[in-house]
Amino acid sequence: MNIKDGNRRRVVVTGIGAVTPIGLDVAEFWQNAISGKSGVANITYFDASKYDTKIAAELKGFNPLNFLEKKEANRMDPFTQYGMASASMALKDSELNLDVVDHDRIGVVFGSGIGGMLTWHQQMQNYYEAGGPHRISPFFVLRCLYAHSTR
Repeated sequence: MNIKDGNRRRVVVTGIGAVTPIGLDVAEFWQNAISGKSGVANITYFDASKYDTKIAAELKGFNPLNFLEKKEANRMDPFTQYGMASASMALKDSELNLDVVDHDRIGVVFGSGIGGMLTWHQQMQNYYEAGGPHRISPFFVLRCLYAHSTR
């Protein structure tokens, strides 16, 4: 928005989605947030016994196949799957009829501070523990960066 020259563009939020450690949809997230539920628990994604910290706010029970085709989900790091699921929920929540709206005037925005760290970790393990560079997936970089756009 450029306020200096008086040119203001309006943005309207018409739908929301959420994939969080305290809820895998907006209703569950909101109910748990207002009741003070914590998403922090013992780490289950890997063996944390060697680390000082053994707790984290992990997502539990998330199934990317509720939102994505299996082949597509397999090409994405979980951070992208979460974003795609949230975007799908937001679009559904908006109740927009995509057959009649101007696609150049709508969009879904989501972000991540760092991206595909699970993929990075898995591929580094492959490199160091399973046989070097030939054990790194050809999809390594794509899975770390992959964001999907559909119309």
